[in-house]
Amino acid sequence: MLLRTMFAPWRQIVSLPGRSIGERLRAVLDNLVSRCIGFSIRLMVLIIAVLLTMAVGLVGLVAAITWPFIPIAVIWSVYGALR
Repeated sequence: MLLRTMFAPWRQIVSLPGRSIGERLRAVLDNLVSRCIGFSIRLMVLIIAVLLTMAVGLVGLVAAITWPFIPIAVIWSVYGALR
């Protein structure tokens, strides 16, 4: 959804052009700034989401690899404590 709306105005803030050239230029500038802010915020959210997804995947992979060794570690710990 963020990629589809990447260049949409931030929070749908849109200025309507007036009758004079100055009002129209101001509306264009306001809309451009709103779209740039929307792009920046959405890009940061996408980057953070990708990084967090990769971190969760890495933690899951480490957990899946270490899970079978937990019973061996328990037995080894008990054996070491009794020695």
